[in-house]
Amino acid sequence: MEVIKSKFSTIFVRKEWALYAFSIGLIVSLPVLVLVFFWFIPAVEWPHIVDHLLGEYVLNSLILIIGVSLLASSIGTTTAWLVTAFNFPGKIWLQWALVIPLSFPTYILSFIYVDLLSYTGPLQSGLRSIFGWSSLKDYYFPDIMSLPGVVLLFSIVLYPYVYLVVRPVFSNHSHQLHEVSRTFGYSPWVGFFRISLPLARPAIVAGTSLALMETLNDFGTVSYFGIPTFTTGIYRAWGFLDINSAARLSTLLMLFIIALYVTESWQRKNQVFTSSQLKRNGEVRKLCGVKSWLAFTFCFIPVALGFIIPLSKIILWSVEHYSNVDLADLLLLMRNTFTVGLFVSLLIVLVALTLSVAKRFDSSSIVQWFIQFATIGYAIPGSVIAIGILIPLGFIDTVIDKYFRANFNYSTGLLLSGTLFAVSYGYIVRFIMIAYNSVSSRFGDIDKSLDEVASTLGNSTISTFVHVHLPLIKSSLLSAYILVFIDVVKELPATLILRPFNFDTLATKTYEYAIEEMLSESAIYCLAIIFTTLLPTYFLSRISLKKDSRNY
Repeated sequence: MEVIKSKFSTIFVRKEWALYAFSIGLIVSLPVLVLVFFWFIPAVEWPHIVDHLLGEYVLNSLILIIGVSLLASSIGTTTAWLVTAFNFPGKIWLQWALVIPLSFPTYILSFIYVDLLSYTGPLQSGLRSIFGWSSLKDYYFPDIMSLPGVVLLFSIVLYPYVYLVVRPVFSNHSHQLHEVSRTFGYSPWVGFFRISLPLARPAIVAGTSLALMETLNDFGTVSYFGIPTFTTGIYRAWGFLDINSAARLSTLLMLFIIALYVTESWQRKNQVFTSSQLKRNGEVRKLCGVKSWLAFTFCFIPVALGFIIPLSKIILWSVEHYSNVDLADLLLLMRNTFTVGLFVSLLIVLVALTLSVAKRFDSSSIVQWFIQFATIGYAIPGSVIAIGILIPLGFIDTVIDKYFRANFNYSTGLLLSGTLFAVSYGYIVRFIMIAYNSVSSRFGDIDKSLDEVASTLGNSTISTFVHVHLPLIKSSLLSAYILVFIDVVKELPATLILRPFNFDTLATKTYEYAIEEMLSESAIYCLAIIFTTLLPTYFLSRISLKKDSRNY
């Protein structure tokens, strides 16, 4: 009798978790389903876009993908290898400093470097005064407001994605690999290309995929530089109320991202995991003289370009224009940003935790499939998600408003679209995968024998989770919360489209000033974003380093 009762209880629990996973997957995938539906509706302006604009969108997006994948992966992989395989001056500081550029939104970086590198900027003006040049006819200077310039800016901000994923791989194996390289008579660089690099290839692909997803999601940088991409086309079509074209462009961009997502997943399946019992059996090689300074310089340059130089410029602007800042407006923007960021990040982590628990207690294929649906949002740019959310929410608002007008002579207005509900919904869809990956990976490390022991002692599923699982995953929950908070604070495309009227965040205000060429006036708001994300980024780096140290 007890066995039968136990079986029925197990079946009920599994169905319950499957229902949770299905519900979340359906809610999150709704924007995608809405966009696909628009392909069955005739579009008047779509032929014009296909004939005159689509080719340019595709070409520019492909160039960005190729350029960023090569440069960001090169920077992230090489720096990760240097700080794990060698000892050199400044290594301890660089281990966490290499993550800091992640706190800099790409669109802010673009505003700064346009000012620094433009014809009237300090660099070119200084060169003309030194060499006596009078115009561009006398010298050549690369145009930062170009596709190569965008690739460079994206790479120096997004390489930390590659660095964070690849560093643990090198950290776990660098000492053993160094001994193997010496056995075969390889130099450190030959050993890197023949042994270390092939081992880290799946991790490199995973980190690069994250960087490329952020690249294709970007709106602020490409819009400011005047480079037509899918995101600028989507925003333009939406601004002209061409909903059908915006939805179709969103779908095509989504296919781009899904292709990257599938590639990354396939690479991850082919990853070979080694035992965690490997011990350090060799010493990290110490670099001396010129080699040590070359290693330091190579690692320092991305930090300088991605954080130190732009931060210095922002501080200078802030000092010059602090008296013109409306303190009340700044505090309001900070309140809006923090309120949305803190609340939505917590909500996202809770949803991710629910999915992780569902996977833990029901490993059936259908639950796995529902979870895949629920976590695909990060593979979809914010502008695409925003369009997919506003269409159904706007329809629901219209139906409700018509009903109340007809029956009660009262207008309900915008209850869902154009509210913080829509913003929160967009953030959940966009960033749920970040939190889920962090939490689920830690859950997977917990031996299931602990669940069996807890069940034998009479603990329910909830009791097992609270007293066994939760203490073991709390650091992963914190990491997930920090990651999501950083991304929410920096998010621009989804916020621009989904925000309520007269509701601004630090990100939207910064973009509004910059697009009006009021770069110095935006400095205080830029600084607020950076310091809001800087401390969480530092803590994230420290947590990551602690995890690396536990793997030895």
